[in-house]
Amino acid sequence: MIKTLPYNTPAMFKRFFLAVLLILGCAASKAQQTYLAAGGNAAGTGGSAAYAVGQSAYMFNNGSNGNEQQGVLQPYALQPAAPVFVFDKLGLTAATQPGAAYSLRLLSSSYTGPLLRLRIDTVFYDVYPDATASHAFSMSSPVSAAYATFDAAQTGATSTLLSTLAIGGKSAGVATWYDQSANARNAVQGNINALPQIIRTGSITMANNKPAITFSGSQWLTVTTTALNTNLSGSVVYNATGSNNTGGDGGSWYQMRGILGSEVAGTVNDYGYGIYNGRFTAGNGPTDMSVAGINVNDGTTRLGSWTRQSSDGTVKLYSNQHTDMYAVLNTGELTSVSSLAIGATTTGGDGGFYGSLSEMVLSPLVYNDTERQAIESSQTTYYQIITQPTISVTNDLPALTVTTRGTASAASSFVVAGYQLTGGILVTAPDGFEVGKDNTTFAPAVTVGTGGDIASAPVYIRLSAAAAAGNNLGNIILSSAGAASVKVAIAASTVLPQAGDGPTANYGTAHTFALDEPSTVTPLGANVGALGYNAPVAIGKSIGSGFVKAVVDSAGNTYLISSS
Repeated sequence: MIKTLPYNTPAMFKRFFLAVLLILGCAASKAQQTYLAAGGNAAGTGGSAAYAVGQSAYMFNNGSNGNEQQGVLQPYALQPAAPVFVFDKLGLTAATQPGAAYSLRLLSSSYTGPLLRLRIDTVFYDVYPDATASHAFSMSSPVSAAYATFDAAQTGATSTLLSTLAIGGKSAGVATWYDQSANARNAVQGNINALPQIIRTGSITMANNKPAITFSGSQWLTVTTTALNTNLSGSVVYNATGSNNTGGDGGSWYQMRGILGSEVAGTVNDYGYGIYNGRFTAGNGPTDMSVAGINVNDGTTRLGSWTRQSSDGTVKLYSNQHTDMYAVLNTGELTSVSSLAIGATTTGGDGGFYGSLSEMVLSPLVYNDTERQAIESSQTTYYQIITQPTISVTNDLPALTVTTRGTASAASSFVVAGYQLTGGILVTAPDGFEVGKDNTTFAPAVTVGTGGDIASAPVYIRLSAAAAAGNNLGNIILSSAGAASVKVAIAASTVLPQAGDGPTANYGTAHTFALDEPSTVTPLGANVGALGYNAPVAIGKSIGSGFVKAVVDSAGNTYLISSS
């Protein structure tokens, strides 16, 4: 039986008022609601149920809200679905869309925004893709109206083309490199003195005949995000000049010239990708390890790709579509990173990169080979990146350990790799040295690998027991059919004489001279000093005709006497 209570007391009025507030609060709360889509797709539970999927959606109350009957479906308004950009220009699907994508061409047909925001003179313009098949940055690109500040709101493209802005003789800096993904993680620089350039003296800066943003060691762009701190796949089209000459051991990776950097001084849970010791390098976290393969600091346009698996710390590097290096670094989320620098090691501009960048695609996924290769294939074709049989090494060699004649020295080593080779890499040592693949067995020459992509492998070098006393030096020659040979220089390495060694000289096998034959002979020396025996010794103009007699004087000098 239902009892009706009077409302004529202050206490009853207070209870009624509180009940109304409770009902309104529960109606606004979604903490215990589950959202169902008409197609059978559950879009989520609780407050995280945004972006329901399906033609219509309903709110199912689980009985904890006082203003709904338990088990009754109630209509609920659909929230807008998160935009999904398919990067069809990179051969990706909706399931593999990047977390950030920067380019000087259109990468997704879904993207309708600008490519760059430029500063020309004292004003800023957004620059949109041109009308060519590539929809790229060019002098025919439409631009926005002028903006007074670098961070002004976008107003859209106009009919004005970049070529009509009277930029002849002028330069243009990049204030924003727009993210073409749905995440709008734009790379921005508000300091006009730190803007990388895209136009110099009226002309677009180019690499491999494609537009490229140039960095000169003190320019960078900042991306504010923590979304890329766990798994990370990346690919970058870059051209590194010889000015990226920082180097050292693997524990100093943070001194690299950063292409994508997040180094934070005084912390250990950060990371970076860039040029170090002349190689494309990855470094992160407390292990302070670097991985680096072929020499890329040569002014040619290249493609660098990588994947990082956060669960086990595996980092893999690829160069021009070929496996470069592999390392196990630190695991887990890199929590020190709150923002990223493009073109520097830190977001303060330290460790600035020298060269140009044309495209960078980043994803919080570990791409498999098919996905990674789809991106690499698109970039290789569009940017005309040359992939050819290549031999690479990671270092020259210092002087080897001093040894005594007759005893082989301790070995040093370097790392060799090969790409698209038709055969193995023949490693040939100069005179006085020998090489090996296992630091146990040595020979004048060894062959590394059998062809194709040859993974990085050590080659050991030492002074041989047959090396002559004195300084020994030369070049190790690496060769393979169809690939340019590579020299690895060996610094002068000392072999000491054995006890009792002294200089000797001889003239080799005895020679019978014919009539009127020049009688010049060259001595052979061993254990000789710097003066050596390095010139022919004349013992007479000719033997002549007639009887010849040899006479030795008291000092041991030999004279040839002719009767004619």
